[in-house]
Amino acid sequence: MNNKTSDKNVDSIEKDIERCKQLTKPEHANWIGISNQLAIAHILAEREQDKERIKELEEERDHWHGCFIVAMENSIAKEKVIDVIQECKDKVEQYNEYKEQGKETEVEYYENIANTIVVQVLQELLEGEK
Repeated sequence: MNNKTSDKNVDSIEKDIERCKQLTKPEHANWIGISNQLAIAHILAEREQDKERIKELEEERDHWHGCFIVAMENSIAKEKVIDVIQECKDKVEQYNEYKEQGKETEVEYYENIANTIVVQVLQELLEGEK
């Protein structure tokens, strides 16, 4: 169904609903009968309830979609932290190899201290979120 057909259907439905609303007025009671008038009023009331429920469901969907986005962003951030931890651990291992070979420098010594501290702090942060 293309948009023009869909738009025509919506216009037609809206016109029908407006006619139904007119038929529920007291002056039309003799013409269509009170029971028919009540049935139309009931259907219109149900339609309004459906509209409200749809609105509630859309709001709930939007809320959960937002929660999903936040969860994904947090997951990506955790992965980045885990990657940094691994990089620092790799540098510490490399330093230990240089140290065993007697090739360490003073700069590498201080970098190793910094990398060790970074690993500890980031691991504590990750563990704190559990």
